[in-house]
Amino acid sequence: MFFTQNKDFVYFVDGSGITKIDKGNSEKKKLINKSWDEPGGIGLFGSNVYLLDKKSGILKFVPSEDEFSETNYFSADTPDLGSAAAIAIDGSVYVLFDSGDIKKYTRGKEDSFSLSGVEKAMVGPTRVFTNEDADNIYVLDNGNSRVVVLDREGKFVSAYSASVIKNAKDLDVDEAGKKIFVLSGDKVYQIDLK
Repeated sequence: MFFTQNKDFVYFVDGSGITKIDKGNSEKKKLINKSWDEPGGIGLFGSNVYLLDKKSGILKFVPSEDEFSETNYFSADTPDLGSAAAIAIDGSVYVLFDSGDIKKYTRGKEDSFSLSGVEKAMVGPTRVFTNEDADNIYVLDNGNSRVVVLDREGKFVSAYSASVIKNAKDLDVDEAGKKIFVLSGDKVYQIDLK
């Protein structure tokens, strides 16, 4: 299962589609019925919902009245996303691959983006986080039991290590509150940002 959130709602992907939960009253509402093969992540930008389908690309769902229209995010050839692990969106879409590589796409076309200064290669990363309010990009590097922090150009900023990260399933970041939240097992752990 994959999830993302904004200040009002949590959105999650399960076997039947995409559902949102109202943070104010916990009311659930099914938004989108499943139309994809192999989900690999979910992201939000504005009122649009993006879903990484490892077989057919990134699906963009745009709300209109009581439903969502579906389009392929990529304007030309869809890249091979079979080894993609997760996505994050800040206006551009960042795709994290099992290898630790990250590709950046803007308006459906690949942008220049390269990792630099990361001394120890990432091993089995599973999630990437950023949004329009974040200054940085955060990668859940499970194989090295750490969260790697990168700037918007891919330059290493810092890393936070903890044994619970090895088996973590997801992360969320509150830069304003200076906190990283890591879901590991059935608990959420907090790491303070420096």
